Amino acid sequence: MAHWTVRKLTKTYGRYQALQSFDLDIDQGSFNILLGANGSGKSTLLRCLAGLEIWTSGSISLNGRDRAQDRGDFNKGLIYLSEDLKPFSGPIERLFQFYRCLSSEFEEARFRRILSIGDLNERQDYSSLSRGQKMLALTALGMATRPSTLILDEVTAVFDPHVRIELMQELADLNRNFSTTVILATNIASEVQLVQGRVIILARGSIIAEGKLSELSSEFAKVRSPIQQALALKALGFTFVGRNADGSGSFLGPKSRRSQIDFPIEDDLRAISAEEVFVYYAERGHGK
Repeated sequence: MAHWTVRKLTKTYGRYQALQSFDLDIDQGSFNILLGANGSGKSTLLRCLAGLEIWTSGSISLNGRDRAQDRGDFNKGLIYLSEDLKPFSGPIERLFQFYRCLSSEFEEARFRRILSIGDLNERQDYSSLSRGQKMLALTALGMATRPSTLILDEVTAVFDPHVRIELMQELADLNRNFSTTVILATNIASEVQLVQGRVIILARGSIIAEGKLSELSSEFAKVRSPIQQALALKALGFTFVGRNADGSGSFLGPKSRRSQIDFPIEDDLRAISAEEVFVYYAERGHGK
């Protein structure tokens, strides 16, 4: 049975529909990356899963238990991390003592290892840290509890590239060795390639594609063509994904449409990246 089950979920704010009716299953021990532009519905979905937002219609259940019902222990083993968390004043050590009480299996070694990625230590005052350092400290604390579900709402956006890479490896280790269900929202497509996970692409409050990157990539053909042919390629369902050193453009489109191109092109034999897949689906999600 799926760990999380979402059915026909809808969320509206007045006339604005942040989430359109959709279904989603998230299995226990899976690594899930919600990919989408700002305003695509990622944060709203995660806040609903965490019980911080009341949705308009539909249902969310965890191992068959209804999220909408008031259960005091529903969030046991769940950690939600976001920049929207309340500020804290005092040494990181005080937060460390609090989080350590949340789990009998608190990993002090992981906590200190993640802090060290940003050259932090528990004696530092939390309120004096930068945005990225604060988020790293909270992430270290949350991950060290070995949660059954870890929900991260665009927390990696405030990290330097080297911190982001090392943290993604820590997340992969937590997921692999302790079967923690990871649900990470991001608009940094390159993060998809740092872990072996399932990609869920959102646009305008709807899920428009999902699967492993290799599965999504296998549906496409990538071609090189003069930029002047961009409109003709667009009419065939191809999206411009980059300019090459020789002035040509690279275009991504359905494999089935490759044979319909009736002007000279070359196959682009370079691997299809997560960014290119994201650009393709984002363009369609915005009706272009």
